[in-house]
Amino acid sequence: MYLNCTLFEDDKIRKDFYRCDEVAINLNSVDLNDFSKFNKCPDFVNALDVLKGIEEFRKEFKGKLGIYTMFLSGVNDNMKNVEELKDFLLKVIPDHYSVSNYTLNGFRPVSNDFKKELKKALRYLPFRIIYMF
Repeated sequence: MYLNCTLFEDDKIRKDFYRCDEVAINLNSVDLNDFSKFNKCPDFVNALDVLKGIEEFRKEFKGKLGIYTMFLSGVNDNMKNVEELKDFLLKVIPDHYSVSNYTLNGFRPVSNDFKKELKKALRYLPFRIIYMF
């Protein structure tokens, strides 16, 4: 099941997914300012509640958990965002983490320098990393 991260704010919705064998969550930023840039959601959705909901889900979920991040050139392709994502991932410990590069709708690919720095920053994480660029 591939899900937008904003669904994890609601405990009732999270409970619906506990029976799944595998859940993949799209999470492009944990920065509170950038969060709303990526997720078109109602005003009542709070980024901190979403992140807490993902953490709570992981504690109870027995299946495989994947987290996916799309990096957009000039938006979230910076090391501050990477370090914040990395800190969050270390709290959740997914089974795998996938990163990709969004290039539709006029976005340029992220730089090769960013790709190198990203790989360097994530190299010692205790779960599988999948690079899709």
